[in-house]
Amino acid sequence: MKHWNRLHSGLLYATSPRVDWASPLRRSFDVDLLRYATCGGRLRVLAEVTQPVMVGLVLDSLGMPSEAPRAARARGPTELLAEASDE
Repeated sequence: MKHWNRLHSGLLYATSPRVDWASPLRRSFDVDLLRYATCGGRLRVLAEVTQPVMVGLVLDSLGMPSEAPRAARARGPTELLAEASDE
């Protein structure tokens, strides 16, 4: 019912042919990613970081992993059956 109320009040209608990236998320999941959590003010995107070296520097400065985790070794279905029978 909450979704229908948002539809009828006009919150789900596009006002222009171009839609920014945050609007579909707000419409679909009812979450505003550009609203600052503590004060309710508006956030704005200052830049986009697309160069891999710069992305690594930003992630490192935030203390987040900048390398992708190693992929697990692929296993065949017979190995999975053997593990299940050992338990």
